[in-house]
Amino acid sequence: MTKNTHYFNSSLMKVNHYENFPVGSFLIPTQFRIPVRQIYHFARTADDIADEGNASNSKRLEALLIYENNFRDHLEKNKKENHVFLALSKTIEKHNLPKTLFFDLLHAFKQDVTETRYETFNDLLNYCKHSANPIGRLILHLSNDVSPTNLHLSDKICTSLQIINFLQDIKIDYDKNNRIYMPKNELSRFRINENHINSAISDHLWVEFMDFQIFRVQKILDEGKPLGSRIGGRLGLEIKVITSAAYEILKKLKNINGNIFSQRPVLKKRDWPLILLKALIK
Repeated sequence: MTKNTHYFNSSLMKVNHYENFPVGSFLIPTQFRIPVRQIYHFARTADDIADEGNASNSKRLEALLIYENNFRDHLEKNKKENHVFLALSKTIEKHNLPKTLFFDLLHAFKQDVTETRYETFNDLLNYCKHSANPIGRLILHLSNDVSPTNLHLSDKICTSLQIINFLQDIKIDYDKNNRIYMPKNELSRFRINENHINSAISDHLWVEFMDFQIFRVQKILDEGKPLGSRIGGRLGLEIKVITSAAYEILKKLKNINGNIFSQRPVLKKRDWPLILLKALIK
C-alpha cells in the first residue's frame, strides 16, 4: 500500500464537519439510519480528498482514482480488505441502490480538483447534478419512494442545498481552493470581479448580486418543498426539517444583505426548535 493510499483510505479518515443540515438524524427511520450515514461517509471522505490538506492536484486526482478503484473492487467482490467499502457494498446490494449514483458523486469530486470556475448557471446545475442530487436519489431508493415526481422534487431540494452552501462559503472556497462556483457570466452582469471576493468588498454591486442569487435559489427550494409531505412519516419529517433549515439559512443571508465576508451565516442550537416547529406545522 502506497503512502497516498494509506492516507486516503476511507477506513482511516475521520469525519468531523459542521453541517447545515442533519445527517441521519433521529428522525430517520431506524432501518435507514446506518445506510444514510454510510452514504454520507462515502461522499464526505471523497470530498475531503478533493479539498482538504496541502496535496497537489495531481496527488488529489491520484488518490480519488485509488478511492474509486478500491470502491469498485469491493462492489465487484474482488476485494474484502476495507471494512467501510465492504459494509457499503453490502448495503448497496441489500437495498438495490443504483451504483451509478456513487460514481456520479466521485465525478463531482474529481471536477472540484480540475475546475475552479463555472461559465454559466447551467454549468453549475450540471455540477449539482453530480455533487448533490445523487444523495437525495439514494435516500429515495433506500425508502422505496422512487417516482419521477419524487426524483424531480428531490433534485430541486438537493440542488438548492448545494447552492446555499456555495453562497455561505464564497470567501472560504476562494481563499482555500481558489474556487468560485458563482457563474462567471452572472458575476460580469452584476459588475462583480474577483477583487470583490479577494478583498471582501460588500458594496451595492455585491448586495444586488447576492439578492439575485438568494431569490433564485429560494425559488428552486420552493419547487422541491412538497417532497416532505409526499413522502410522509419520519422520513418526510426529516425532509421537512432539512427544507426548513435551508429557509433559515436563506433568511440569515438576507438579514446580512449577503455580506458573507463579515459573517458566515450558520445554524446554531437556538435555531433548531423553531426549525423543527415550522417543519411540524407545514
